[in-house]
Amino acid sequence: MTRNAGNDDVDALLGHFRAAASPLRAFLRDLHLQFQALRDGRVADYIPELSKADPDWFGICVVGTDGQRFEFGDFEQPFTIQSISKPFVYGMALAAHGREATLAKIGVEPSGDAFNSIVLEADTHRPHNPMINAGAIATYSPRSRATSGIRWRWTWRCSPRSAPPAIATAPLRI
Repeated sequence: MTRNAGNDDVDALLGHFRAAASPLRAFLRDLHLQFQALRDGRVADYIPELSKADPDWFGICVVGTDGQRFEFGDFEQPFTIQSISKPFVYGMALAAHGREATLAKIGVEPSGDAFNSIVLEADTHRPHNPMINAGAIATYSPRSRATSGIRWRWTWRCSPRSAPPAIATAPLRI
């Protein structure tokens, strides 16, 4: 048993109490209550997986840097994240390859293009930024020789709690 084992248990227990008393918890609870009945718009159907969403699903989950969790509504409902993955993948590319190597392949300038744009800069042949599809594709290029399963696990290695159980527990071999 480590010297801090007892302290770790106390910290874990107190973390739940700190989260329960947090002003952020009250704000998020009120936010969830305010918007849970909203039914504007329609479920997107231009990607088949998006069309499977139930418009009644609505959840909020925020995890602080200290591990505190704030959860309301359908926060455990699995859903497809589509383009929301782009900032996470870009962050992992920065961590894996460094700023200079990443910037050599992908710009960071606003493009004004739609998220599904495949436009490159005329002089460098780089995508304008990692939040459009051309940039997201370039972000994956260092792993382009890997199989799609390995790339998927690479995407989720920094966040196994977010990944499906089969992916979160699969060994990562690159």
